[in-house]
Amino acid sequence: MLRWFLLVCVLVASAGVAHAHLASDSYLRIEIATDGRVGGQWDIALRDLDVAVGLDADQDGDITWGELRAQQKQVEAYAFGRLTLARRGTPCQLTPTALKVDYHAGYAYAVLPFATECPETGPLTLGYRLLFDIDPSHRGLLTIVDNGAVSTAVLTPDRADIELDRGPAPLIEQVGQFLQLGFDHILLGYDHLLFIAVLLVTAALRRSGDSEWTPIDGLGRVLIETIKTLTAFTLAHAIVLTPAVLGAVNVSGRLVQPAVAATIMGRGPR
Repeated sequence: MLRWFLLVCVLVASAGVAHAHLASDSYLRIEIATDGRVGGQWDIALRDLDVAVGLDADQDGDITWGELRAQQKQVEAYAFGRLTLARRGTPCQLTPTALKVDYHAGYAYAVLPFATECPETGPLTLGYRLLFDIDPSHRGLLTIVDNGAVSTAVLTPDRADIELDRGPAPLIEQVGQFLQLGFDHILLGYDHLLFIAVLLVTAALRRSGDSEWTPIDGLGRVLIETIKTLTAFTLAHAIVLTPAVLGAVNVSGRLVQPAVAATIMGRGPR
């Protein structure tokens, strides 16, 4: 019965993983030079642009470079119509340059480098409105490079307007934002919760000498096994995701997701 339960859970999770596991996000980098000049780069997931603009012309599930190039003007108009930079209330002019494609955690993103023309003095403010009207759970991951000092922020519907050159936020505030982003990602993804539930089922059981599953005696032992399982799962997730986020490894999600399901099916109580 336990094996059938695990199998059903994994199949359900795998069937919905293509939609549940993918968080809607973009990567925005703003660079402020010592002379006040401002430039940037914006990486937006093709899957999100397809929803907003419509990229997959033949509806085959794959977005090609040709399909992206064909919609370049629409993509740039949509994106830069939802991003503002201003000094002293005067909007900066944002000019996209060369369209490219890059990958984050195995998924394709349109890369939109851009130049700006801004007033020379005054505080620089940013307004971010990408996809919030379509998906309120969307998050913009912002990196600010101000005269060599690097800081980060998470842009949300409640935190969509910020001052960029006020100096880096306290480290604990930056860490707190990304921890909140991680918790939201887990709680809003039923595939994550289902994976963890499958892991926890086995934490309260062990295999006896006759190869049968038997409950572990004692609440304390069950709690210890549960903590060990969750810790191992979290560490493994972090170890695998870190090189992907840093761009050292790019593996297609079509390979990663079935592999995750297979590892869960293969895991058993000790």
